Amino acid sequence: MKHVLVVGAATPLGQRVAARLLAEPDAESVVGLIGPREEVGIDGVEAVEIDRELRELGPLLADREIDTVVQIGLARDRTGETSRPATADVIQTMKLCAALSAETSPVRSVVAASSSAAYPIGSDAPLLHRESLEVVAEEDSAAALLLEAEGYLRQLAEQRPHINVAIMRLAPLAGLPGELAWMLERRFLPAVIGFDPGVQVLHADDAAAGLAFAATRELAGLYNLASRGTVYWSEAARQLRRNAIPFLPIEAGPLAPVAHALGLPHLPEGMLDLLRFGHTIDTTKLAEAGFEAAHEQAQCLAAID
Repeated sequence: MKHVLVVGAATPLGQRVAARLLAEPDAESVVGLIGPREEVGIDGVEAVEIDRELRELGPLLADREIDTVVQIGLARDRTGETSRPATADVIQTMKLCAALSAETSPVRSVVAASSSAAYPIGSDAPLLHRESLEVVAEEDSAAALLLEAEGYLRQLAEQRPHINVAIMRLAPLAGLPGELAWMLERRFLPAVIGFDPGVQVLHADDAAAGLAFAATRELAGLYNLASRGTVYWSEAARQLRRNAIPFLPIEAGPLAPVAHALGLPHLPEGMLDLLRFGHTIDTTKLAEAGFEAAHEQAQCLAAID
């Protein structure tokens, strides 16, 4: 890894990853790809603005002799860019893979930050998800869009076997904006009557370190990335000194945006199953590759608090 391009470098997670890669002894240059009116603000990282069509990406890769690409923007709710659920950027991922697969592309390693939301949540779903799990998502669902975006990355790996493609499924972030972190930050913590789910978050520093590790080691394949351990909802409430408000298993529905804006306790859209059945991922595969998260769940909650 000598010349690195970070796609989505202006996001909070993108900035952390760019800074880590810049500190790597083998890194000769780090370029941050940004959109209009965005900036990176890291000394030593060259910010390059490009339109969403990515028409200039191919020449940029060749001109800068980019050998490693880290894609941060595939799933916006895993970038620290939004605290609301966000669908995967399928079109952008498709265009990125098209540029990377060109004959003139010097790229040899690609790391993409995806989301653990690709895994199902429900009474019939496993609590601990492994990469080997075959996932089938409902059509047009957020998970289906994630899988579609990941599909372009897998296609890239198949068509260009000389390129190592690592897809990193990140747990919800702690210490950066995100839907789960937003709920845990509230004074009143929503809890579904009769359920105490096990959940898992990812410290922002662990997220940046894990993505940088995948880039420097030129990993290939699918990997889960989360901070160590699991925390139950009642334990999280106690540690954060939050008042748990019991709810019937009914989401706020059309009133959710109003309640969200006012900071009122409610069950956010799409979070009901999480607050009933929980959701965690197995990180054994990444640990076997050599990466261990530095933070436990208690430390992640402290970052939220």
